[in-house]
Amino acid sequence: MGGSHFYAHEGRCFRGLNRVAELVDLKGILRSDHTLPWNGWNLSERLATSSPVYVDSDVRAAARGEAVFGVGRGWRDWVYVTIGTGIGGCLVRDGEPYAGARGNAMIIGSGALTNICESCGVTSHPVTENLASGPALARRFREIRGEVAMAEDVFAAAQDGDPAGRGLLEEAGVTMGVTLAFLINTLDPEGVVIGGGLGLAEGPYRTGMEASVREHIWAEAARGLEIRNVVLGVDAGIVGAGLVAAECIENR
Repeated sequence: MGGSHFYAHEGRCFRGLNRVAELVDLKGILRSDHTLPWNGWNLSERLATSSPVYVDSDVRAAARGEAVFGVGRGWRDWVYVTIGTGIGGCLVRDGEPYAGARGNAMIIGSGALTNICESCGVTSHPVTENLASGPALARRFREIRGEVAMAEDVFAAAQDGDPAGRGLLEEAGVTMGVTLAFLINTLDPEGVVIGGGLGLAEGPYRTGMEASVREHIWAEAARGLEIRNVVLGVDAGIVGAGLVAAECIENR
């Protein structure tokens, strides 16, 4: 579920916690219940028993951590994308993660991209998380093998030369690349920062994703943009959470 990190600033100590991957609005209220049934909860009020508590989404917190202490330094406009159990993204401008008017900006993994086939007229509703996330890989591998599997099992099978495992990883990577290219075509960032266990894993998934994203970027001048890995790793979110608290205290 996450961890914690202490951040000291101007004689004060802030503790960042990274616990829940849910939508969080601009008031710190949870607006989804994908991992825990907390939709509508004001966590700031529920958790503030002895000291102030400030809440932000895990993706925006991680992006903030990388903007201040990680690979985002030096870029003005860039996109952070985490790929793992879920898929999420965040635009960062001048070091500040963009939340949107309601805190729902860049829901890239969960929304259906409905389209109609020009050849047969069939309507499909592809969802990136259902095709390119860790649980999606595990589910599709189970359908092929008929046995319980995790995303790690798909990678292990591919490494052992299993064509089914390798094919699933390549296909999922291509799908993720199309989604990334859509973001790049829309936002024209200086670069992209990748986080999450699946996004950082070497192999067919990452190779397929990078090839696909460059293939689907429309503007030729943007196809060579830099794709960086996070340097804070799993600590990006908890470091960013500490920064959120520090900033909120300073702006009170």
